[in-house]
Amino acid sequence: MRQFEFSSIPWPCYLEDCVSPCWKPSSPCVQFWSKIGAEAIPTTLTFAEFDDYTSQLCNIFITHISRLPNYLFVPIVAILWSPHVLTTVAVHAVAKARLCFFPVDGDDPSILKEIERYVVAIIDLRKSKHITELFKHFSPYKNSETNVFTNYDWRLFLRNPFSPSSWIDNIEDRPVALSDVHLEEKSGSFTHLAYAITSSGSSGGPGKIAFISDACFTANISDLCLRFPTGHVQKSVLLTAPLTFDPSLVQMYFALTTGRCLIIPDSGLLCHPHSMAFFCRAAHVDWLQCTPSLFMLQSQTDRHQILSTPGINVLLGGEPFPLALYENSKVVNANLYNIYGVTEVSCWATLYKNLRCNYKYELVLSREASGFHVFRRTGAHLSLAAYRNCVSKLCSPAPWPTGDLVLPGSCGECLWFVGRKDRSKKRFGHQICLETLEAAICKYQHRWVDIKYCRCKLSPSRSGQLLVAFIWVNSRSNRTDYHLSNSFLRHLRYRIVFYLRDFFSPNAAPWIPAGFVFRKGLPILSAHGKICHLAGVVPIEQRGKLMMTLRLLMMDYGFSLHSKRTFFELGGSSLQAIHFMETLVQHCHEIKKSKAKLLAKLFSLSISEFARAVISCSFSGNSFKRTTAPFRRVYHLPESQACFHRDSLVFNPSRHAQIFISGTAQLHNNLNKSGYFRPLWRKPFEKCIDASAIIISAPTVKDPVVCIGSHSGLFSVADLRTGTTVWSVNIKERIECSSTFGFDSSDLLIGVGTLSGNVHGFHLDSGRLLWTIHVEGAVKGTPLFLPQKSLFVLGSHGRKVYAIDPRTPCGLSWINSFDNSPIVAPISSNDSPEFADQIFVASLGGMVGSIDLRNPERTLWSIRGMPPVFAKPIVYNEAPHNPSVVVSFVDSTIHSYSSISGKQLWRTQRLCATSNVFKDALTPVQNNLLIPTNNGMLFNVNASSGEVIWKQILSENLTAGEPTSLNTPSLLYSVNNSSKERFLVLSRADGNLFFCSYSKSCVDDSEPLSILSSFKLPGHCFSNPVLFSHGSSECFMVIGCRDDNLRCFSIAND
Repeated sequence: MRQFEFSSIPWPCYLEDCVSPCWKPSSPCVQFWSKIGAEAIPTTLTFAEFDDYTSQLCNIFITHISRLPNYLFVPIVAILWSPHVLTTVAVHAVAKARLCFFPVDGDDPSILKEIERYVVAIIDLRKSKHITELFKHFSPYKNSETNVFTNYDWRLFLRNPFSPSSWIDNIEDRPVALSDVHLEEKSGSFTHLAYAITSSGSSGGPGKIAFISDACFTANISDLCLRFPTGHVQKSVLLTAPLTFDPSLVQMYFALTTGRCLIIPDSGLLCHPHSMAFFCRAAHVDWLQCTPSLFMLQSQTDRHQILSTPGINVLLGGEPFPLALYENSKVVNANLYNIYGVTEVSCWATLYKNLRCNYKYELVLSREASGFHVFRRTGAHLSLAAYRNCVSKLCSPAPWPTGDLVLPGSCGECLWFVGRKDRSKKRFGHQICLETLEAAICKYQHRWVDIKYCRCKLSPSRSGQLLVAFIWVNSRSNRTDYHLSNSFLRHLRYRIVFYLRDFFSPNAAPWIPAGFVFRKGLPILSAHGKICHLAGVVPIEQRGKLMMTLRLLMMDYGFSLHSKRTFFELGGSSLQAIHFMETLVQHCHEIKKSKAKLLAKLFSLSISEFARAVISCSFSGNSFKRTTAPFRRVYHLPESQACFHRDSLVFNPSRHAQIFISGTAQLHNNLNKSGYFRPLWRKPFEKCIDASAIIISAPTVKDPVVCIGSHSGLFSVADLRTGTTVWSVNIKERIECSSTFGFDSSDLLIGVGTLSGNVHGFHLDSGRLLWTIHVEGAVKGTPLFLPQKSLFVLGSHGRKVYAIDPRTPCGLSWINSFDNSPIVAPISSNDSPEFADQIFVASLGGMVGSIDLRNPERTLWSIRGMPPVFAKPIVYNEAPHNPSVVVSFVDSTIHSYSSISGKQLWRTQRLCATSNVFKDALTPVQNNLLIPTNNGMLFNVNASSGEVIWKQILSENLTAGEPTSLNTPSLLYSVNNSSKERFLVLSRADGNLFFCSYSKSCVDDSEPLSILSSFKLPGHCFSNPVLFSHGSSECFMVIGCRDDNLRCFSIAND
């Protein structure tokens, strides 16, 4: 075999050989960036550390393999992936040990069950829970002398050599997915198995596993090293794909081979509109490869900045090339490349450098068995001379023979990838390219809307193939409701049809869609950076969850999801099939109407074919909303937001988790007037705690947990009953506000703001930092989570209202300037679905108003010129069709406004000349609004009329000179007491806790509260007490203190 040199590395070769010998020990080899911006500091791994760590891990593998019994297959090391600085170490250590690695998404490790018998080790970069429960034959590796584990947060699980039942006793028992692999290990890089990887689903369908040899993979590295040699100054390569997508491996080893530093951004960071330009500037990136969709997510300014910078190499592939890049860019100094062909490295495609050219005519070429087929984009045939001219342009360099369509430029020096050959269809007797039609529709310009994306599909119908165009649009005007109404969409449909008739004349009939589906916003991106074509396939996250459910259910019967035999052939019975379908419907409600049809398919189709049928039915169950029209079919779909890595699924948090915060009412089974505070535990937080805790009871956590942060920046989640730390992280930013519970598409998360102006999102179960968003000014008000919109909304000292979508944590969803004054009061909303499009904001500038979430730049109503507001506006739903908003101003005047119009309903004079209101009121219970003040007085105000029912000053146990401010109280109902007594729990700034009787007669007769018991904390207290009871016989209270501790009490009877 002929060998040639690239960076002193011969080919063919093994993966372990793809490391440049020119590396210096002190040179940065890998950098991990958790955020972007001026304050971002990466975690850096030098080449000396990289080499040392890979050698240590390689020796562990070699030693462990020697202890295992004889095997008849290439051993696999699974890598549960999440962005981590040691990603390259994990991959290269497996390569050095001459084993096969299998990258798996840490969110869905269930596919490992399919090949568990082949796995000898699991590298957990995600710190996933329950690994040992899912894989019982593996034990965690523990060795305190190994630097690679003591210096970094990751884990290694090794197969137990003394569990022979976990190995394959019969070669015929191996999973179907691996049935075509030669298990005997041969010498030579052409036959040695380097890695296995699941397909992304863009070609060949989801769930398939590809097997790549060393020589096949390293040929790609050879090609790239010849095209992009190393310069005198060290540059960097940007990792733009997850480890489960093989271009990431190309980027990783291309960096090692050429002496470039690999830049690994944290999850979701590349979706930020300013991320790529930041890395090119701050991390000296000169080579990046990604999909056009991911690159087009960058802001227009940043795209122009990257393209105008000399020396930067940008490789785009996997999707049609965005010609608008050249049309909108005046200066292109960067080297822009187009990857022609299928992007999987197992069938590497040819790179073409794109040069600006003026099109005189446009052609589409596709590869057939007999050669190239050439036709005009209009469908007309070419002359023989034109045909030969086009084919001659493809000789140097010769394209890889894949089923893709290419557009040559009139300059004769470039080719444009326009799509796959299988999207060339015959309609009305004419051959049309669906991607050509999509590009034409996207070019249509309307003065009121922008067409963001289009996807065309031929769907079967009774009358034949029905051509449907799925179009994503955004309004250019603030009058969104009008412009995206059904009447406007009918108008837009007519205009597009008229435009297409002119564009494809004279024979335009085959190109006119019979139906249109309009969606607002942007299409969804998969984890690989590709657009999820919602018009034709299930979104990647929804499909992944369904595949995982099917795998687990099939495993209960001992069947593989990739089996080519039917349920009956594998030994299943009719009763088992019926039970299986009932269980599947419970997990996937979308297939409920297709249950009978799927049951028949389970009897007649193979397991793998049945899985594809379930996915198809799952998507078709989400039917489109039709709009009536006097012409061919026109559809209008509900609003969709841009979403990266995850589907835009919104669920009801009350069905998945219960949240307990301050200022609310709860039930208790047997509490009476002998109740008192009994200390249970305390937890140190390094500095004082002014924030209030939240308590979460969720299915993903065994026991209720309490979440809180301190001035030290320490944020912790602890077991409520024992105080044991579940996870803890120091973000090194002062925390003064309470955290907020929320969720993205599938995970429960915690959002917390800091005085540095950062809002952090943490995974509830693991404590993993999911995202960090910077806002202007300190965040002192608790963020509000809106489950219907999947938004975190908050104000700050930056004088604005900000919205963050946890599904797209790459930047702010929207900003509202309000009155350009600091906002420290928490924002409130109405839980009623009828009023879910409103939020209510009050500022230190004395403005109260309502923001329309359908058009966040719009303020529905506002009241100006009032005193500052520190307390949260209270929504009162006495009148279901016209709820009110009660605002407590700092001067202790209380105002009530209509939530719809902002009309003032009532107002009070100052509750007390010496009282000020800085804390939130207790949520109204039976018209009673309990308002704490700074001078120790508690006021009971009728929320309907503004009448002061009673007031009381709590001066018990007060020491001269101590602060008297009351914090937000919480209420307890005793449900098993004949008198139906209620109890109030309060805290005062001097550290006193009060347990008070608050009976029904107290409200009617204007009698003051009765203090039953009290407790003195060792320090000042500005944290609100938070109760956890929920109708049980036990009651817990947690509260922070300025003695640097979080304390938990039980409220018990004598």
